[in-house]
Amino acid sequence: MKEIRRPARKAARYVIATLAVAGTFAVAACGGGSSASNGDAAPGGAEGIEELTLSYSDLTSATSPAGEAVQEWIDALDEDSGGNVVVEPYWSSSLLTSDDALSGTGSGISDITYTVVTYQPQALPVANWLNEQGSLPVDSYPHNQLQTVGVMNEMFNTEDMAAEFEVQGVKFLASTSVAGKYDLLCSKELTDQTDLSGLRVRAPGPVWAAEAEALGMTVVNVAQGETYEALQRGLIDCQIGAPFMYEDYGLNEVAKHYYPAGFSANMGLVLLMNLDRWESLSPETQTFLQDSMQKYATGRTQADINSQMAFFDRREELGITTHDVTEMNAVLAEFQESQRETWLDRAPAGVSDPADTGEVLTAAIESWGETVTEDVDLAEPGEVASESIEDFPAWQARLDEVFAGRTQD
Repeated sequence: MKEIRRPARKAARYVIATLAVAGTFAVAACGGGSSASNGDAAPGGAEGIEELTLSYSDLTSATSPAGEAVQEWIDALDEDSGGNVVVEPYWSSSLLTSDDALSGTGSGISDITYTVVTYQPQALPVANWLNEQGSLPVDSYPHNQLQTVGVMNEMFNTEDMAAEFEVQGVKFLASTSVAGKYDLLCSKELTDQTDLSGLRVRAPGPVWAAEAEALGMTVVNVAQGETYEALQRGLIDCQIGAPFMYEDYGLNEVAKHYYPAGFSANMGLVLLMNLDRWESLSPETQTFLQDSMQKYATGRTQADINSQMAFFDRREELGITTHDVTEMNAVLAEFQESQRETWLDRAPAGVSDPADTGEVLTAAIESWGETVTEDVDLAEPGEVASESIEDFPAWQARLDEVFAGRTQD
């Protein structure tokens, strides 16, 4: 673990998306709409918080670190509302599958849902376009994970994104990040990191499939839940993902070669709420829920770091070899640069001003990069700079400002 330090000269703090653009990418208001309450205090509850029960859908299991963190958020809502706000969770995609998560939330099957924008590229083209810039976060863990959390909580709250979510009948509440940049776990050692032709890989989405193909790999369509068997039977040789996946799905039992390469980060994990349900709430209840989002985002982020650490801490015990990825990263970096050069040309129709959006996103990534390095030194690939978000007070303070700004709009 790297030593935590305070630099002699602090990097300048940046205030971006909320100040950089006053038009197209001005921060969207938290919402309003008709109220289902007259604002009076409900029996036993905090003033103005109406009685309601909300269904919650999550692809995570209840016993995972992330599931336990979400349950703490649910319990806090219950306690802080005096028992008025009750959330009923449905874990492991038992209410909505990944394919149905967006439409099911928009239609009201689930009131609140945690999902991934890459599952719905046609319905969420702007969100997926932003996700294509996942190669830009820093190459250090957990800096890149915290950086991504900050960036997406700003970018997914812009006017263009609010409009895209509204068409689908949902409201954006918060964004998290399950990892920093994705990397690679293989069942065999790679003899040539610059030419991986003949190797079959599972990729979690189009961005990573393109990066795998740039390395010469053949992408095989395998569901995440079937990856263990696919690796065991030799149907695939590698998985592009993150250590929490290797730990939670037991992939570290059948694949022993870890390559901490710089594949793009996933910048598209979101918590969404049915828009009609949101607009039916009293202003006090809306504020109450929005105020809880900082706890949701930071709690889940810390839980996902804990999952990462479970893998890192058990590498020697599991007999996993961590390989140098200098050559692989050189090839990836060249391809990612070529993709960034044409990124603006791929802007979907929902982007009002691609050039302006690009400037705001780049500024967000750069400034959050400065924020996450104020308190902790960068780590080498395959290592961890810190196990706790408590070591990143500058990041926490800035994230607090982002969430506080929504309730003040």
